[in-house]
Amino acid sequence: MLTAGDVVPLAIEKPAAGGRMIARVDGQVVLVGGAIPGERVTARIERIRKGVAYADAARVEEPSADRREPVPGRLCGGCLCAHIAYPP
Repeated sequence: MLTAGDVVPLAIEKPAAGGRMIARVDGQVVLVGGAIPGERVTARIERIRKGVAYADAARVEEPSADRREPVPGRLCGGCLCAHIAYPP
């Protein structure tokens, strides 16, 4: 069972609403910020609400080909996905 503060390895599956990505630990859904589908990350669990864990990627172990350096400036509307490269 996950608790806040746990650091866990995750395989990122697919996007979820709100800019987070879906992963699972022993069947439990984990919504991960700062990750991209297909990546393997080490993430820190922030909180658990109604059986869903929320985490942030602490380290990217296997990056996606779509990963880029985030563009600074958190005031824009798309900065939740600033680490994802978009096609030209």
